[in-house]
Amino acid sequence: MPLLDRVTGTVVALLCMVLAALLIAIASGWQAVGELAVLINRLRAAPWQTALAAVVLLAAGLRLLAQVFPDRVERVLVNETELGQVRVAVQAVEEAVLRVVQQMLGVRSADVKVVLTTQGADVRLKLAATGDRTIPDLSTQVQESVEKYVRETIGVKVNSVSVEIAAVGADVRRVE
Repeated sequence: MPLLDRVTGTVVALLCMVLAALLIAIASGWQAVGELAVLINRLRAAPWQTALAAVVLLAAGLRLLAQVFPDRVERVLVNETELGQVRVAVQAVEEAVLRVVQQMLGVRSADVKVVLTTQGADVRLKLAATGDRTIPDLSTQVQESVEKYVRETIGVKVNSVSVEIAAVGADVRRVE
C-alpha cells in the first residue's frame, strides 16, 4: 500500500474515532453547546490553521473517494475502419505475441508485456533462449517478427520491441 494511502487512511480513521467519541459523549449527556462554542471560537481565532486542517481533511476524503471509484482504464487497442471501430484487448495481443515468439527457433520461454501509447504500442519481451542461436541474431529476428505480426495481423503500429534475454541454456528434457 502506498505511503499516501496509509497517511490518508490514518487521518480519516483518527477523524472517525474523534467523531465517534464526540457522539458517545453527546449520547451520554455531555452538554456540548458551551464547549463546542469555545472550540468554534478557537478555530475562528486561527483561520489559517483551520483552513489548512480543512484542506488536509478534504484531500484525505477525496483520496479515499478516488479509491472507492477507481479509474477504469481500458486496456484495448482501437483500430478505426470504414465500418467502425475494432477493439482488441491488450491481453489478446500479449497472448498472440507470446504464441509467435514461443514458436521461434532458439526461444525456450517468454514473458510478454504490451504497453499502450498514443502513437501505438510498445512490446516488451523477456526471453529464455535455448543457446542454439546467437543472441544478436535471435533478438533481431524476434523484434522483426513481432513488429511485422502485430502490424499485419492486429493492425496496430508498433513503436518498439524491447528484448531482454533473461537466461541462456539448452532445453533440459527428462526421460523417464
